[in-house]
Amino acid sequence: QLRRGHLALHHAMSQGLFLEVLPGRLYWAPLQESAPATFNGQLCQALDLCMPYEDTKVAAPVAYAVTHYTPTAFGRAFGPMGLDVVLLFCRGLAKHLQEMGAQSLALGTTPKDVEQRANAAVLLGAYLILVEEWAVVDVVRVLGKRE
Repeated sequence: QLRRGHLALHHAMSQGLFLEVLPGRLYWAPLQESAPATFNGQLCQALDLCMPYEDTKVAAPVAYAVTHYTPTAFGRAFGPMGLDVVLLFCRGLAKHLQEMGAQSLALGTTPKDVEQRANAAVLLGAYLILVEEWAVVDVVRVLGKRE
């Protein structure tokens, strides 16, 4: 059973469905809603990290939104993100990684939702550039040009 689970994780990684971004800490799993059983960590939906944490001064919870579109357009509207959303995502991801300790974190998106995947990829790239101080060329190398 354990061997089959390791093979499932290896297969997902070899197919580009589970990319290691920060070794042993952060994975990009854009088409995954759940992680392989042997994954030593947690999979969360990337855009959920755009919500403020309880220690912020925001009065009410904020859901991810593209602020320059009307609410009726959200279903098909995507990017570019406002600076507030980028900063909330970066803060949320940094806090999640810190809380995970020795476990890894995988960022997933809903399968077949191209807009959500695009927004999540841009936010992950922003985190890598702004927080981890990566060069753009390194983001492209790790995530791939399709992201």
